[in-house]
Amino acid sequence: MDTVRIFDGHNDAVQFMLDYRSDGRDFLARSEAGHLDLPRALEGGMAGGLFAMYAAPEHEPVNDLTITHDGYEVRYADAVHPDHARRQIDGQLSAIRKLIGRSGGKMRLATSVSEIEAARYDGAFTVVLHMEGADAIGPDLGYLDSLHDAGLRSLGIVWSRPNIFGYGVPFAYPRSPDTGLGLTDLGKDLIRRCNELGIMIDVSHLNERGFWDVAALSTAPLVATHACAHAICPSTRNLTDRQLDAIRDTGGVVGLNLAVNDIRADAILKKIPRLMPLFARSTI
Repeated sequence: MDTVRIFDGHNDAVQFMLDYRSDGRDFLARSEAGHLDLPRALEGGMAGGLFAMYAAPEHEPVNDLTITHDGYEVRYADAVHPDHARRQIDGQLSAIRKLIGRSGGKMRLATSVSEIEAARYDGAFTVVLHMEGADAIGPDLGYLDSLHDAGLRSLGIVWSRPNIFGYGVPFAYPRSPDTGLGLTDLGKDLIRRCNELGIMIDVSHLNERGFWDVAALSTAPLVATHACAHAICPSTRNLTDRQLDAIRDTGGVVGLNLAVNDIRADAILKKIPRLMPLFARSTI
């Protein structure tokens, strides 16, 4: 029997790559810092994964974490200007290309299942481009087409902040993921265009009404690359049983989000002081 290989549904490694930032880490070198590098990925049986490009806010956010009697709430993050987001995404895309070039064939960019399979057969680690939040895309969707030409095959409509396409969930516990309005008209256009281009739509970070808008519009299986079960841990970032059933019924996939505050309902109350800096910086 062939060894089962792991394909990672979501990682934030590009944010910390030496190719993207001068104080970053070399993804090709083994390190004890960070979640992921190529040597440890290969040792762990990974064949590749979705590498998430993400636009950080223009200014380092202040820690707006409020402790409640039974949990926490984080102030809803501000929208990011598309020009600011686009500069970052362009830089991250360039960094991924440089990294793959430096890898000497150990890493490959894949844009189709057949290319993923070919890389696996040849023993190369596969990179599939994902973008977490469509903040860099303008209303004409032209940048989406450019990203598709560059290899983008997976898109999260929002991070946990608003943009012109929809509304992400603010980080809060215990609370329902039904936190606001659904997709905008532009967001619905974005879904249709992603379907046309063959870009996978990731519903992670999307609020519940936005989720159901995607479910009603999309002709592709529903996918949440990193989310957990709301019935187990009632964080806004988690999916209700009804949402999980809907993903199953389309033949979709849910990738487990290995964040303690979304897995264990009791953990967050014990670890809030340690988690405070995380909410200011993380893309979970």
